[in-house]
Amino acid sequence: NAELLVENLFARWDFDGLVLGSYLGSDGVKPFADQLKDTETDLFLTLRTPNRSAPQMQDLLAGTRLVYTVAADMGKRLGENHIARCGYSRIGGLGAATSAECLQMLRSKYPQMFLLVDGLDYSGANAKNCSYAFDKLGHGAAVCVEAGVLSAWQEDEGDGVSAALAAAQRFQKNLNRYVDIL
Repeated sequence: NAELLVENLFARWDFDGLVLGSYLGSDGVKPFADQLKDTETDLFLTLRTPNRSAPQMQDLLAGTRLVYTVAADMGKRLGENHIARCGYSRIGGLGAATSAECLQMLRSKYPQMFLLVDGLDYSGANAKNCSYAFDKLGHGAAVCVEAGVLSAWQEDEGDGVSAALAAAQRFQKNLNRYVDIL
């Protein structure tokens, strides 16, 4: 049964967060959400991915809503009982750095949803797009910069760790042009 499988996953592995495909539906997501009360793990539901063909499925209308907002609504419902001290739900959403409109809508419609922004290495993604995921205090989001940081060592013949750190600092400086953290 799914609940036992998920329980074993949380018991065997130590992790801070888990990205889960929200398109499984609530019966695929709820067993993971139920485990949050007994752990310090957070859950991120895939809402809008950064790949070029994502709009073919995720931007379709389901009644009067976009498909990715249907997934966000499910995350909001499941996360209402998992609000952390910081005011954000422990069930967050993964949004695309390639879609400023998506991030703006998610931040405005789901103010308690922590957003994980992915796809900064995709064409059309930039720090300005990412800035829309943050609230007015510069909180409520984290940006994944994995590709630029992990490949930085290839451009620097010296110390790979220093190159990765420099790449992360460059991105942070660029993002800080658009986000004020109060």
